[in-house]
Amino acid sequence: MEGLKKKSEKKEQKVQEYEISSVKVPDTDLSLLAVHKDKIYSLPVLEGLKVTWERKNAPGKLTFTTLQDKNKKLYNGDAIMMKISGREFFMGFIFSLTPQKEETLDVVAYDQLRYFKNKDTYAYQSKTTTQLVQMIAKDFGLRTGKLDNTKKPFSRVEEDMTLFDIVENSLSDTLSSTGKIYTLYDEYGRLRLREPWKVNILLDEETAQDYSYSLSIDDEVYNQIKLVYQDDKTKAQMTYMKNDLKTIEKWGILQYFEKIDNPQEAKLKAQTLLKLYNKVSRTLKISGAFGSDKVRAGCLLPVQMTIYDIQIANYLLVDKVTHEFNNGQHTMDLELCGGDFDGSY
Repeated sequence: MEGLKKKSEKKEQKVQEYEISSVKVPDTDLSLLAVHKDKIYSLPVLEGLKVTWERKNAPGKLTFTTLQDKNKKLYNGDAIMMKISGREFFMGFIFSLTPQKEETLDVVAYDQLRYFKNKDTYAYQSKTTTQLVQMIAKDFGLRTGKLDNTKKPFSRVEEDMTLFDIVENSLSDTLSSTGKIYTLYDEYGRLRLREPWKVNILLDEETAQDYSYSLSIDDEVYNQIKLVYQDDKTKAQMTYMKNDLKTIEKWGILQYFEKIDNPQEAKLKAQTLLKLYNKVSRTLKISGAFGSDKVRAGCLLPVQMTIYDIQIANYLLVDKVTHEFNNGQHTMDLELCGGDFDGSY
């Protein structure tokens, strides 16, 4: 979709309106190449090719079915490159091959983040998430692209944990200390670390075939923050509390508890955590939306829909996206979030 323009904004209701000047059906001319040793194969692709990206703790995944060809043998570890109308879309490595009786071949490939399932132990001092990712990439021979500077350094000892969890802990510390969200992902063979970015592909009742919507205070919703610091020398314990009496009256006490190492930052951290988590968690799932090769987990998409108790007219964060290619059409299934859908994400 092109020509997306913000038309007006009602600050009282936090409503934004969008005007679509033109609609363009995405070009789905895709090509798939495999690299085995020094040979490059162009692969025929049957219907149902899918690419899935998630924002946390999962590698990008490509699944497709091709024809068996004795002159184009594929093997685990072979590189796979996918382009749409010549534009780079997915690069990864084959992790699973399943030959079928009808002489087809089911293939599963993952991008570089698959190697973040490896377990290891890291003890590091005063490193930002950016520096941590650079260190892990060097240790495991992974390629990096542009990594945003997360700025806030941390010190941690992580024992026998997946690389995903090690990085996620650092990202979580960054979020609770600064309020900033970052997504680690693979962009066509290079690791990226990035704050949410806007992609102007409007989602509404017309562009989505179907949707589901849920509201919850059951997971990662807190209206009372309790941080505890213990002095190692004196054994004295200090407690820092921040809460919201209005939501406590409605929901009861939903407490976040954490032991902290730095009392100087306790007050700011408690305020930041309460702002982040003291809101109803809302999730919007959209299926069958027009596909775009620009959309991936971690980006922000404008949504304009009226659902149940809220009028959504804002950018929402893509938690998960599955691109599917069938009958010459490119569609997307999306999972979107954003707290109270008020733009705070």
